[in-house]
Amino acid sequence: MKIKSFLLVTLAFVLLVTGCTATPTAPTPQVTPTRAPAVKPDIDYSVLNMEIGRAGKCILEIELPDRISEDEVTRMAYYLSENEGKDCAPLFIFYYLPGQERKYELAWAYSHFNPDLQVKISDAQPEN
Repeated sequence: MKIKSFLLVTLAFVLLVTGCTATPTAPTPQVTPTRAPAVKPDIDYSVLNMEIGRAGKCILEIELPDRISEDEVTRMAYYLSENEGKDCAPLFIFYYLPGQERKYELAWAYSHFNPDLQVKISDAQPEN
């Protein structure tokens, strides 16, 4: 009986000492992915209009000289967001081709940050 008590006390002491002297592990910091700053696109474009509404909502109308790829629209959207519309949330960007009527529903393409980026290219043809 004395041996069982002695072993139990010794085991409790060993567990207590090893638990208290163990080096605490620091929590692993969470790394938030960051994007590199957007580079000015090699595409000539014109800012046709910029409307700044309530609560930071902005609408940006852009004219492009010709059609571009979806990747180019995406890169341009990030560039415009960081430069023309850096204080805007949400930011709605509409892209028009030369000769195209400037109505949002007729835009050749759009890219919206609301809050994540959405890009859509339509099949709209400009009327000449």
